[in-house]
Amino acid sequence: MRYNDLELDVAAYDYMTAGCSNYQFKRQNMSLPCIKTLKKHISSHTEDTREGILMIAPLVKYLKAHDYPMRVVLSEDGTPVSPNPEYDCKTDSIRGLVAPLNENGMPKQDLFIASSVAKLINDLDTYTVGEYLYTILATPLVPKASPFCIFYMCTDNKFTHEDVLRRWRYIETQLANAGITVVANASDGDPRLLTAMKCRTGHPREAPCKVYGPHFVAELGDEALCIQDSIHLINKLRHSLLDPKKHMYLGNFTIASSLLKQMMDYGDKSVHKLNPSDLNPLDKMKFDPSIKLMSSELIEHLGEVVPGSNGTVAYLKVMRLIYQAFIEENIPPKTRITAI
Repeated sequence: MRYNDLELDVAAYDYMTAGCSNYQFKRQNMSLPCIKTLKKHISSHTEDTREGILMIAPLVKYLKAHDYPMRVVLSEDGTPVSPNPEYDCKTDSIRGLVAPLNENGMPKQDLFIASSVAKLINDLDTYTVGEYLYTILATPLVPKASPFCIFYMCTDNKFTHEDVLRRWRYIETQLANAGITVVANASDGDPRLLTAMKCRTGHPREAPCKVYGPHFVAELGDEALCIQDSIHLINKLRHSLLDPKKHMYLGNFTIASSLLKQMMDYGDKSVHKLNPSDLNPLDKMKFDPSIKLMSSELIEHLGEVVPGSNGTVAYLKVMRLIYQAFIEENIPPKTRITAI
């Protein structure tokens, strides 16, 4: 039986998301392509990627296919992985070892080619096994556009802010050669990345800014902007608010999650819409609780129901202004500037 591309796409999606066992079970009960056909279909529609290599051509293809502007924001972060080196038959090399960085802040290539058993053993004994996967995503300047992974590498998380600066310059130059402009580099609160941002923006500046006023402390040149990821920033503010060990004050008012719990006890749930799990200080990954805490209805309700909550109300308003200024999409420019 022949299947068209749409049917193969649907079957391939189910195979990749639900797993081989689930797909085989479904195939026993309905007419579906065999796994060999699926793998061939997936392979024919998959771009070949290599660790430590900038994937510029696929990014250009992605932007043009969706008619997106050739302007992107780069964001980067690392995530822990199981330290488990393995042999890659496609490149005849060992994958999972940490390669030294070159003069551009990029990992050296073809360092772990398995040319002999002796070299393989020597590489495993000499080089560090990576415990983190570091990725860089390019996000088009279009609402709802999906980010595109242009780079990944195995790392032991031992790099410096100088490596970051060199890598930024190299990536921006390579993308510019392909006609793509990097508008900004974004990251979480990693001290090395924040230090690189300070170096690039000349923070703090020596002389007052004549254009934007004395409180504008950055030196803006022709290079890409540097921003801390707004979602990370808002979540960190939420973590500080919910942390029972932290004591924050605004003037004579306390900023504390206990006031939110009082609102949940005595307020109207149809207004604040909070659940006990939304105030869990151990849950640091979800963003939905932050969205709830920043709602104007909740902030207004907190001020009405809980006496002395002015400090917490002001704190939540700051979170909301950050969200409006840097994340919310459909707002007038003046409203966004006012929020900043």
